[in-house]
Amino acid sequence: GVLYTWGNNDCGQLGTGDYSVKNVPTKVALRSAAKMVWCGDKCTFVQTVDNRMYVFGDNGSHLLAMDTESTTICKPTENYYFSDVVDADIHFGNGFCAAILDGVVYGWGTNVSNRLVDCPSVVRVPMELCDDLGTVSDLAVGDNFCLALESTGVLYGWGANGSRQLGKDFDTAVV
Repeated sequence: GVLYTWGNNDCGQLGTGDYSVKNVPTKVALRSAAKMVWCGDKCTFVQTVDNRMYVFGDNGSHLLAMDTESTTICKPTENYYFSDVVDADIHFGNGFCAAILDGVVYGWGTNVSNRLVDCPSVVRVPMELCDDLGTVSDLAVGDNFCLALESTGVLYGWGANGSRQLGKDFDTAVV
């Protein structure tokens, strides 16, 4: 349950309260034990055993899903949009995030090529994506697209399709 981080820290993504590079594992101060951690492009999410979510790092594209004007957060800050989520699975794309939160798919960040479906061009806080999906059991995120697997076995995809990664013959899709 103790979280250690090290490496580049130019956006505070190590959660140590500063922006200094750490060459050795450095303990991150959390209010309770960590149970899950997700790292993306200069941003970190940590879920603790009391089901609180703490974020730190680059928020310039709203990747931390915080409704704040701060572009960086260098110490663990609770993100209340994720409070009391029991089952979380966060994925990072190119300037956006998508997550399964208690079986429902949410997204935030910049919405290009419909990778956040019909959300606005900038999504500052988590918004439900594809509200007609049932319970989602797995999620995959590419640079500009997402795939979601319903617990029934049905696979859905949306976003950019320039390389036909969604398997259809059109440029963007919600399948």
